[in-house]
Amino acid sequence: MPDLIRYIGNEKTTSVWDDAWLPGDWHEINLFPDLQGRVSDGFWKHLLKLPVLPKHKAFLWRACLGILPTNYALAKRGVEIDERCEWCGNEEESSFHVLVECPLLQQFWAHSRFDFSSMRWHGSLVEWLDVEGSWWSTEQWGLCTIALYLVWEMRNLKKFESILPRMEQLWCKVTLLWEEMEEVSHNVKGRETSLSRWEKPSGAAVKLNTDAGTLPMGGGIVGGVIRNSDGHCVGAFTEGCGWSTNPMVLEAEAIRRGIEFALSLGTEDIIVECDAKLVIDFLCSGGSETSPLLLICNQIKLLCGSFKSSSFRWVPRCCNKVAHFLVSLAKDSIQDVRWVDSLPIALSDVIWFDV
Repeated sequence: MPDLIRYIGNEKTTSVWDDAWLPGDWHEINLFPDLQGRVSDGFWKHLLKLPVLPKHKAFLWRACLGILPTNYALAKRGVEIDERCEWCGNEEESSFHVLVECPLLQQFWAHSRFDFSSMRWHGSLVEWLDVEGSWWSTEQWGLCTIALYLVWEMRNLKKFESILPRMEQLWCKVTLLWEEMEEVSHNVKGRETSLSRWEKPSGAAVKLNTDAGTLPMGGGIVGGVIRNSDGHCVGAFTEGCGWSTNPMVLEAEAIRRGIEFALSLGTEDIIVECDAKLVIDFLCSGGSETSPLLLICNQIKLLCGSFKSSSFRWVPRCCNKVAHFLVSLAKDSIQDVRWVDSLPIALSDVIWFDV
């Protein structure tokens, strides 16, 4: 019997021959009536497999479906509420507008290390993520998901508690959350080490922790932090490095520039820590081959002759959090800066928790 839909009478027992049947057609529900085309087959499965917290995945799913309780959505459901955006106060507050499209959020998205400018070519969140997200790395997906979640949190703080958002520091929080989740993921896979946090240097020595990272558009960022035996920061720096995208070369360059910075501060005894084992191995051994990495390592050894004492030590990422955070911060906002007398608030908080 074609074109008939089964009707279950008492919802407890079914009988093909005795229960009633109602004639009719099967109708699909279109979740995205305004979407041009259709969502790709693997899109929703990809969202579920993102390496972020369940609350981030659930939020992204709701945002893509357009079922967030935005002012516009509530107004459509009969709630007497101003349907305008909480940020700009001009446009209808749809999910896409309040999270991405609003003019007051463009500077925030522009400060990311990744290029999210393609948002302007799309009319909905699910369309943007489905079309452009197919080219994104796992890191870009993770950072975008967490950023969307935190933008919504900021919006709610502004709406319900009248707290003005500090959007200039939001990427710092996004990066910290992403790095924490990556670290936990690595530990779950059995990569725990006996060291779990940064240790203070002894005596009059200072400790230099450095890190480096590549940029999606080419080049890289190097950075470092210098702390004394009390755990106090005596200097920090971030600098752009456009001539190389080799991670190990950038790690070595970070050490070289950090040592030059330490010498300018009058440092006499220094301990250098880095989470790039290959670079530390090069510095602790005498290589004869020619390479950009070895060239920088030889320059580092020459510079270390100006100290009374110096040593190099490999540490895992969990013991190099501040330097790693500093480089992550520089990728999104601050570059080519040296701090001596004062530090960014975000960096001060990370140092305080690390000691």
